[in-house]
Amino acid sequence: MTPRPVRRHREDGLVGGGEVLFGGVLVLIFATMLVVNLWLIIDAKVAVSAASREAARRIVEAGNDAGIVDAQRAAAEAVAGHHRSALRINVTVDGKATTRCGRISVTVRSDVALVLLPLWHFTQATTQVSSTHTELIDGYRSGLLGEAHCG
Repeated sequence: MTPRPVRRHREDGLVGGGEVLFGGVLVLIFATMLVVNLWLIIDAKVAVSAASREAARRIVEAGNDAGIVDAQRAAAEAVAGHHRSALRINVTVDGKATTRCGRISVTVRSDVALVLLPLWHFTQATTQVSSTHTELIDGYRSGLLGEAHCG
């Protein structure tokens, strides 16, 4: 009877498995942090868009220049409603609310803190998102002087 040959197990195919697993985990972490950064920017854009819309609406409904303070308050409330800090916003109003058919533009800007990604060098750890909303003062609104010349 002939003796059975001894099988020796080679480890050539097993050595690369650990390296691929480690690289896959690193790619997964990097991709997750990239998605978090994108979501922070999208969430801030939605918040400042709502804030600019609410601020412009508040000025149009007030019908006078005193509505600007109410507009800033409305923008802060809208941002706070999206669970963001109202201290980080900057509200700019362009136009007069005392003229019929006048245009009011409200721009809201906010700084967004980014999560730093490994091996990706940012010059800044923040980015700025902004939104502008324009409203038209009603030509037939009571309480305003002059005639309506909406063209």
